[in-house]
Amino acid sequence: MGVLRAGFNGTVGQSSAQVIDGSLKFDSTSSNYLNRTPSSASNRKTWTWSAWVKRSDLGSFQYLFDADSGSNPEESTIRFWTDDRLNISAYTTSLQYSLTTTAKFRDPSAWYHIVVAFDTTNATADDRIKLYINGAQITQFDVRSNPSQNTDYYINSTIEHTIGQASSGNFRYFDGYLTNIQLIDGLALGPGYFGFTDPLTNTWRPKKFKAEGTTVNDGTVWSSKVTGANNPANAFDGSLSSNMDNNGSAGTPIVLTASFTNVTSFRYYTSNSSAHDVSFSGGSVTTDAASAGWRTVSAPSSITSISWIHSNEPGAYVVIEAIEINGEILRNSTTTNLAFGTNGFYLPMDNDDFNIDKSGKGNNWTKQNFSGTFNDPDVLKDSPSGAVSGGRAQTGITTTSSAPSNYATMIHCR
Repeated sequence: MGVLRAGFNGTVGQSSAQVIDGSLKFDSTSSNYLNRTPSSASNRKTWTWSAWVKRSDLGSFQYLFDADSGSNPEESTIRFWTDDRLNISAYTTSLQYSLTTTAKFRDPSAWYHIVVAFDTTNATADDRIKLYINGAQITQFDVRSNPSQNTDYYINSTIEHTIGQASSGNFRYFDGYLTNIQLIDGLALGPGYFGFTDPLTNTWRPKKFKAEGTTVNDGTVWSSKVTGANNPANAFDGSLSSNMDNNGSAGTPIVLTASFTNVTSFRYYTSNSSAHDVSFSGGSVTTDAASAGWRTVSAPSSITSISWIHSNEPGAYVVIEAIEINGEILRNSTTTNLAFGTNGFYLPMDNDDFNIDKSGKGNNWTKQNFSGTFNDPDVLKDSPSGAVSGGRAQTGITTTSSAPSNYATMIHCR
């Protein structure tokens, strides 16, 4: 087991890029899907689901991932509504939580990388479900009702889980292509663990998740790396109700001197409603939005220090309750190990064994109604990596040598 530097996000001794060789075709007319029922329950409060998705039928009610008890009304799901909005929700006899995007995903030629980070232990209600599309966090929702704190829901319970179908009732099948599906059981992770922005093309590209080492929280005492602040430990205790501040010392910034690599997102929480000037590694200054709460600031991929100072009044307070790198709040002396967990899995879906878990956990799935032929294969070479070179695959009749060029770009919505 290697130990990762803070913020390295899961790659050790290899290029960040991953070439995905193909994708699995789902066709509602064939009623095909994958299913699995866990033999034991695991972490029902905290998990991350990551998948690359390409739609081929718009305007229909379609399920991507579902856990449903069947006879008893218990369900957690990720799905598209008939108007092409994405919905994440749970039901028992009544609605438990629901997030429905404002964005509508209507581009049948686009690959969307969807990451759902679920964590009911989070004290901030709006942070218990985080949704990312192609590396960007979605914050605009037409409907938002959050999960209750510290509540167990149904993913990772001992009920049927399905991919590409609503597990109760055998309906609402997905039409399109799925690849590189992963469930991380017990961790709520940001998109930087699964993808990166290609600096040459400015497109979001796949990166291999490696369950080895630690997340950004690698045991570091972050407060020991802070200068210019009173009570720095308050910003790294995992709470949004305690803070560090510069006590109005004129011209004195708060500075966190620490190295982070492969940074894909940065934000911090402040109860101060005034703007702050934020700079990274001693570089140019960004003036952030003047509002209390979480503030997102564009950050470089590599950081050696972060500095805050009051924008308009250098002698006024800078107040910081929490700092987040790549979707994870920095916490003092906390070690969070990367691992798939008990019911975690990795389905590359790029070859005939698309139901076999490649995470090493042995959480295999069952194929339902897949019957690809040479002329109508189940597994295609269409993937978010773009054109795949080479001749016809040699692993069986469910692959094809077609190689369309489709990349994950901006979210297409209207």
